[in-house]
Order: sequence, then C-alpha cells, then structure tokens
Amino acid sequence: MVAKKYASPARYVFAADGATISADYSENQQVQAIFERAINSAGSLTISASAVDSRGISKTVNKTAEVLPYSAPVLSVSAKRQNNFDETVEIDISGTVSTLKIGNSNKNRIVSLQMRHRASGGSWENWKTIQAVLTEANFSAQRQYLSLNRAGSFEIEVKVTDRLSETSAIAEISPGKPIFFISNNTEKVGVNKVPEFGDLDVLGDIFSRGRKVLTDSQEDTDHWKMIDMGWGAKGLFYKKNGFCGFRLSFTGNYGNGRMLEKIEEKYWPKHETAFAGICINNSRHSGGFIIKLGLNGEIEKRGTDSYEEYHVSGVYLAKNNL
Repeated sequence: MVAKKYASPARYVFAADGATISADYSENQQVQAIFERAINSAGSLTISASAVDSRGISKTVNKTAEVLPYSAPVLSVSAKRQNNFDETVEIDISGTVSTLKIGNSNKNRIVSLQMRHRASGGSWENWKTIQAVLTEANFSAQRQYLSLNRAGSFEIEVKVTDRLSETSAIAEISPGKPIFFISNNTEKVGVNKVPEFGDLDVLGDIFSRGRKVLTDSQEDTDHWKMIDMGWGAKGLFYKKNGFCGFRLSFTGNYGNGRMLEKIEEKYWPKHETAFAGICINNSRHSGGFIIKLGLNGEIEKRGTDSYEEYHVSGVYLAKNNL
C-alpha cells in the first residue's frame, strides 16, 4: 500500500458473501485474511479488497472468483455376522466425496479411510488404515473382516477424511443369533438361540397353520401352567387360541406302556397325537422314545426304556375350550 499526502498505511478490509474482515497493514510481510465462516453458495463470487490509510481514505479493488460446490464426505457402513451367528463379521464401506474440479482436474481426494472397533461400552482398538478406491465422486473399499465373539455386542467405527473435512459412522453388531442350533452333544435343539433349557428351546413365537400357538411374550405367561404329574414327572402346559403346547420331563427307570396318570382335561388333544422325545442314561448316552397322548388324556410311552432321564415337548390341537 502506498499512502499519499503525508498519510500512512493503516489496514486492509476484505468483503465477500456478506462477510467483512480486516487486517492490519504490514510493511515487510504479506497480509492474509481468512473468512471464518463457509461461503453460502457456489458460483461466481465478488471479493473486494480495500486499502485504508491513517485518514480513513480508502481505495477498493474488486475481483471475481469461482466458488466450487462442496459438502463433507458421505459415508455408508454396513456390518453383519456371517449366518447371523458366526464370529466372522463382514464390513462393507462406500460413500461419496465432493469433486472440486478445475477444468478436467479433480482437486479433492480421500486423504485417509480408517476403521476401529470395541466391545460395547469398552475401549476402542487402534485405528486400522483401509485402502479406498475413488472413482469420480464415489469411493469404496474391499470388504473387511473381523473376528468378534459371537456372545458379545460390538461397535465398529469408520472414518473418512478428504482434503477439507472428515465424516465418521458407527455400525453396531449384536450377539450371534442362530436360526437353528443343535448342541454339541446332540441332546438339545435351539431355534433363534443356543439351547439352554429343555430339549427344544425357542426364542420367539411359534405358529401353526398361520396362527400363533406359543409365544415368549411376557403378557402371555398367564397361559402357562406347571403340573405335577405325580410319578416323578413335571409337565409344563400352555393353551391358547385352540392349541396346546407342553414340555414333559421325568426321571426313573420307566418301561413301556400306558401310565396310570392322565393329563388334565383342559389339555386333552382333539386327536390322538404322538411326539418323539430323548432319553439319557447314567453314561450320558442318549436314546429315543415316543409319548402318545390319548383323546381322554391317556399317556402312553413306547421306545427306549431303562434310561434315567426322559424329555419330550410339542404342540397339538386342543379338544375343548375349557
């Protein structure tokens, strides 16, 4: 800046997009001014620079600049367990970045793409760098894999950084949920879970012919009834919507034939119905047997005998609406 008539240089004033900033004059350094807020719109932008002397007299110069459209990176992360249950977790990453093109040259790029994980509520592992592939505005990465305990919940965070800003996203991994699971000793079966209780352990509702016959909903627990069968056996019975469900367990050296006890009339079947069960001896070897429920509540056992534990469960059509 060159001042006239004994005035001295004082400052510069810059204006653009409705914002104004000033910077003191420097005799031996280049003056820089940075607008702290973002430019509101892309396209042609007029920038004015005014030189002001000690008397307040100024000279203004206008320049036109082309503002390129820009937004922070957009990130998409999906993660899931293989087979909805396994320890192997698949992570797919993709997204978009703004192309800052001057002529045919793209001035923006992905500086880094990183991933880390932790057990829910725990401490984060170290960041892992991932190679990103950028095609015009779109980027992707090869599918990533993690081995995560199937019994735990986890969080996976991915962060992408371009030349101007960064974006992060978190994907959550729930404990593994098997569709169908047979225990290691082949004595128990689980549906939607690893079996814990009884021979058949189900997480969720059971339907027959389009109607819900058994449910794990808390509001329906009043439909269950535990019945002491009187011969070392416990029967858990359920009745709703014309169907009955049961789980029967007993211990002792039982032979085959009709038992003296009967099930309660409320739970009598509409048709004679047979169910396959599992029995276990002292050596933990297993066998099979059949329980048949008669029209008037009779219970008949057939199959393997002289074992110590017997377990059977099933669902059947009820005889009455008691």
